[in-house]
Amino acid sequence: MKSIRLLVIPLLLLLAQATVTFAAGDATVQVKNDPKLGAFLTDSNGRTLYLFKKDTLNNSVCYDNCAKAWPPFTASGDLTLPEGVPGTLGTITRTDGTKQVTYNGIPLYYYAPDTNPGDVKGQGVGNVWFVVAPQTAATKLPATGGVPAGLVILTGVALAGAGALLRRR
Repeated sequence: MKSIRLLVIPLLLLLAQATVTFAAGDATVQVKNDPKLGAFLTDSNGRTLYLFKKDTLNNSVCYDNCAKAWPPFTASGDLTLPEGVPGTLGTITRTDGTKQVTYNGIPLYYYAPDTNPGDVKGQGVGNVWFVVAPQTAATKLPATGGVPAGLVILTGVALAGAGALLRRR
């Protein structure tokens, strides 16, 4: 049992490090995975971002009461996506002068009843409001060339050690 712990603990530590390496906590937009909805965009605090099917590229038509229920997503500073997520973030100027964030030209919104990170109460509302999925190319390996070498090596060592332990039985 002690031998197994000696193999598992370093593996868990490396996996934790890999998770931290791939997390882009300072990105303007994050990607959350949901078992039913798949991958979708959130703000840096995990609040779900939506698109409005009546909008056109780089143009919002959600104002007044609409904007009260669906507040536009605004951000300041450099707009960044997590590593490996294709596309671009930009802004449009709304009629009140605020800068609304866009993803590939799609204006992004919150849904007021979403009170907790990861809430998706706005999904499908009126058949015109939907979570925003990152482009399908987001599933490609990171530009760094894929899985970190340390993870591959440690996983191999752990599997070899586990195999040796099983052979002894």
